[in-house]
Amino acid sequence: MSINRRDIVGQVRDAASSLRRAHPSKDIIVTGHSLGAALSTLAALDIKESLGESSTVWNYGDPRVGNDVFAEYWTQQVGGAWRTVNRADIVPHLPPQAFGFHHIPTEIWFRDSFTDYTVCNGSGEDPDCSDSLFALSIPDHLSYLGFEFVLGLPHGCY
Repeated sequence: MSINRRDIVGQVRDAASSLRRAHPSKDIIVTGHSLGAALSTLAALDIKESLGESSTVWNYGDPRVGNDVFAEYWTQQVGGAWRTVNRADIVPHLPPQAFGFHHIPTEIWFRDSFTDYTVCNGSGEDPDCSDSLFALSIPDHLSYLGFEFVLGLPHGCY
């Protein structure tokens, strides 16, 4: 099966346009986990640039998508996001900042449970939040807000 980027982008644009026509007063919410979160970051920017529509972004365990110039441009265009990080989830630390990558704002860091969280500063890279960790965890990436994401199950979760 071949997936063409233009087909997917067209489908997202068509869906956003259709939703806007059907619900003109409602917010467009774009969300994803892991790679899906990275794609939702790009989709929110595309929706803004191609359709002129604003969206609210809620992501979970997303990797860094671009550099600091991209993060600044994205923030100017889209406005901001809520990037949820579970404990020591490894994926939000990839690709490394040392390679020039930078998160979009704003991280919500769940330190120990889903009731103990910090809304981090708007820099995208708050040294007092998950960026303060040195030991990172794959299992923390597979659990968000009580949902367990297990490889091999339909849709990655149950």
